[in-house]
Amino acid sequence: EGSGKKTAERLIERVGEAVGGRISEKGGKSIETTTKALAKQLESGGERVLERMTERGSAKTSVRLAKGLSIALPVVGGIFPMYLLRQDVQRFKEERSGVDRQARTPLVLFAGATIADCIDVLLHFFIAFGLVLHFHHHRLAVAEELSMGCAVVSTFCAVFGEILSFKIQRKKQPDF
Repeated sequence: EGSGKKTAERLIERVGEAVGGRISEKGGKSIETTTKALAKQLESGGERVLERMTERGSAKTSVRLAKGLSIALPVVGGIFPMYLLRQDVQRFKEERSGVDRQARTPLVLFAGATIADCIDVLLHFFIAFGLVLHFHHHRLAVAEELSMGCAVVSTFCAVFGEILSFKIQRKKQPDF
């Protein structure tokens, strides 16, 4: 706001000087009186011009900001499945280290969660890349649907893997 006001004042001064110079060349009213009257008129008009310039600038800035956020959102959204992927890989390794016949089902479920999370991460970055390169909307919509499906499958596999793993661990412990 402060820099805009300074710009408007400079604009008014320059226009006033130019008009005042022309008036003095042609004669007529005194330069001071004419410049002051013109400055008052330009002040209100200059503010309107400045407001229009900032409205257009803020609209362009808003569009750029929205476009940037629409690209950043899938990238940020891809970070969460990366975290889940790391957790599922860790659980898969834990289950694999203590594998017996009964523990194969949780192992397979954690493997499924790992694969689904990996695909979900790739889809998030594909969507961000597609927004930058302006892929067809249908491709992006399909990728978003697949990403949602992967998230559901991953959640299902991880939750049921944990439940089954807990039940197997509980059976191994003697009752007190």
